This record gives sequence, structure tokens and C-alpha cells, in this order.
Amino acid sequence: MDWYQLWQILSAPDNVPIVGLLVIVPFYTWYGLRQARANDRLIEQLEANPELAKTHHRKTFPYRPGWPTEVHVWPYLLRIEF
Repeated sequence: MDWYQLWQILSAPDNVPIVGLLVIVPFYTWYGLRQARANDRLIEQLEANPELAKTHHRKTFPYRPGWPTEVHVWPYLLRIEF
């Protein structure tokens, strides 16, 4: 099988979603595992220090200056339009 034949098979309309899934599924699997590991680290940190657990915001990626404080999502934006 040469590259042209492989391209013909992969670019067939029925195979395009399958090829997309070959990229998307591993990415979101990695992203979910990364977030789970960050949450586990945060839990260990808060269990080790009870004082920090009382005052900490309990988010793995805290708010930083310069970030927007509100993120408007679909229902809110729809309400603004109408």
C-alpha cells in the first residue's frame, strides 16, 4: 500500500469521523487524566494542611489577576440578545 492509496482510504467521507476520533479521543483522555492528577495533588495538599483547607478556594487552577471574573455562556448571551 502506498501513501496515495492510504490517503484515498482515510479521506473517504465515511472514514473522516473515524480519523477525527483517532485524534480527539486520546487528547481528551490525556486531558481528563491530567485534571484528575491535579485534583489528587490538591486533595493531598489540603489533607496535609487543615489550616489551608479552611481558607483555600479548592480549585486546581486558581484565579489570576488579569483573567475575566465572569465568563458569559450561551443562556446568558441569549438573554442579552432578546
